[in-house]
Amino acid sequence: MDGLELWVDRGDAKGFVFLAIDTIPNYTDTQAMPPAGQSALCKYKAIYLQADQRVGQWSDVVSIPVAG
Repeated sequence: MDGLELWVDRGDAKGFVFLAIDTIPNYTDTQAMPPAGQSALCKYKAIYLQADQRVGQWSDVVSIPVAG
């Protein structure tokens, strides 16, 4: 595979939106953290890419709580 297509749902009523194409392991989401004392639940999913085409099935959704 050439990389991963990553999507994120930040719980802002927009649903899943495109995040990035990652070709190097260990992608870091650089979105700002919530304000101090607040929290959010970010959900991520990914699919493999080969020659810029999606291959296989979407990953399971992974939920990560973040706090400011």
